[in-house]
Amino acid sequence: MITLPTRREIPALRTATRSLRVLSDLPPHTHRTLEAAAIIGESFSANLLASILDLSATETLRALDPAERAWVIIQDKTSFRFTHALLREALKSQLAAPRRQSLHLAVAERLKLQADAHTRHAEIAEHLIRALPLANENEALQEATLAGHEASSRFSYASASHHYRQALRIIEQSHEPRTQERCSVMRNLAISTLYSGDRPTARRLLLSAAEIAKSQCIPRELAQCALLLAPDYLTIEVGVYDTELIQLLSEALQDLPQSDRSLRSQLLARLSQAKLWSREPEHAKELADAALELAQPGHDPEALVAALSASAESLHGPALTHERLAVIKKLETCARHARNTPALLLQHTHAIAAHLELGDIRAVRAENEKHRLLAKQTNLPQFRWYPGAIDSMLALLRGELDQSEQIAADYRRLAGNTADANCLQTYATHTLIRAFERDQLRDALSIADEFAAQHRLNYAWPVAVTFLLCESGDLDAAARAVRQFTDEDIESMARIPGASGNLALLSACYAHLGDAHHARMLYPLLAPAGNRCATVGYGIGYIGSLNYYAGLAARAAGDPESAITHFSHAAAQDLERGAISWSSCAAIDLHQTLFALTQDVDRSIQCLTEVGARIQKLQLPRVRRLLHQAVRRIRSADRPDAGPSIGEP
Repeated sequence: MITLPTRREIPALRTATRSLRVLSDLPPHTHRTLEAAAIIGESFSANLLASILDLSATETLRALDPAERAWVIIQDKTSFRFTHALLREALKSQLAAPRRQSLHLAVAERLKLQADAHTRHAEIAEHLIRALPLANENEALQEATLAGHEASSRFSYASASHHYRQALRIIEQSHEPRTQERCSVMRNLAISTLYSGDRPTARRLLLSAAEIAKSQCIPRELAQCALLLAPDYLTIEVGVYDTELIQLLSEALQDLPQSDRSLRSQLLARLSQAKLWSREPEHAKELADAALELAQPGHDPEALVAALSASAESLHGPALTHERLAVIKKLETCARHARNTPALLLQHTHAIAAHLELGDIRAVRAENEKHRLLAKQTNLPQFRWYPGAIDSMLALLRGELDQSEQIAADYRRLAGNTADANCLQTYATHTLIRAFERDQLRDALSIADEFAAQHRLNYAWPVAVTFLLCESGDLDAAARAVRQFTDEDIESMARIPGASGNLALLSACYAHLGDAHHARMLYPLLAPAGNRCATVGYGIGYIGSLNYYAGLAARAAGDPESAITHFSHAAAQDLERGAISWSSCAAIDLHQTLFALTQDVDRSIQCLTEVGARIQKLQLPRVRRLLHQAVRRIRSADRPDAGPSIGEP
């Protein structure tokens, strides 16, 4: 059956016909010279072309002259280029396979002799691959792999994936087993695929490589696959308990010789991070300590970076912030020494979270700018979204809800369609906090419910659900929800990322519900760290001074004097940090608690009026509601019998 060309295809066919007619009119020696030039590329050097054809420069230029006069090629400074891609394609299509392969091989051999050959692995690899089977298979594989490494070093992961796929095809078509090389190339392809935005494919590649390594008893390859299954930011996926990852890490540790201290240290460190969300964080600390012990004697930079990162992860909680920050500073020094960009970006993330807990907003901004500049160099969405998330958090802290929303939309767009769990949970957290501050509690509760169902091991979401139930006045549902948290859970949530936020909101829940027993249990955890801040995740959410929540716990436990001291400190601290919403909440609770003791209506109303003046220009409906409720209550001197919410003793 004859297929006729479409109307759209006819102009291209006419151009191709004219191209073939032009080429057929050229002298034979010019035609053969152009065939070799077409193999080199769209543009080509006369000297390179001469060396391939064993001609002098003069002979080569003389052969090219008719082609230049016929407008087949034009001179562009020191090189020539084809005037149309169809001309080059026509020349290549006329070549018999043996001649085409021999020309590709000749080009590759000449390129390898160039002074800049170390920067031209991609070109050399392309020509060697097209020269197969004339070319040496080992050389083609080596050049394709080096081309992938070169592209990766420039953060050009789409190009890197192309070269690694070429290398993998060479291995698959080889008559030799090449098992270790196959695993190595699959690992590299998986990482470039991940950074190109396709995490599911990257994961499948690594799991396949791990299976090959296990079946062929190659423990080092198995270890490398396990370490790369969730690298960089994915090592801190909040609330994600990856059973496949934990199994691979455990198997790799079992098979790896004790003498391989560096790799064992990295495996222990990664296992520590993976087990952080098992709700048994003490195991994470033991593994991190073991990793650090193995890493230090050898001073292996990669092992030490991994061990210090795991050590920082194992030191979460309000009481350990300074200790964690000291480890983070060591991590920065080591990451810089190792020139490990992902580790350095991760270090900035850890530092931001620690400084936010300490309430050092200036340090948070400084670390975020460092992160932003470094992430721009990589030009990778998975690194570039985080600084925008911190900007959005700081806008929320200041009560600038509309600005936070715009920034959040920008960083979510930057993360792309393949955003990881960290980005998605961060965006949801910011959306929830905005809804909360706008007094849209139903919307906030809907978000918290959805993520609590998806991330059952992350305490933050079920705690948020319970807190929002209290805020919305559904105390019966809140009382049922809070029963899911055992005393052991409280101990665990004090040791994981976002610990301060978890403990803070839980204390607010017990205050809402009038649970004096649990309020007394939480007070010793909060009071000594009162100058710290309640934060969410890795510095992506700020919910006030811990003194505020210590005050709630103290008041619920029947100690109003201590509550007044904590509320007073919290109001002053958050005002200094620019956190007007949370400063106002603390002030409202302070003056209500004082009124309960003094019954001084005029003084209490005067103080609350000053709070109202501070929030006058801000869109903070929730705080306005709490303020109006407090004023009405004090004016009527009427205290409710049940169901107090935050701001309503």
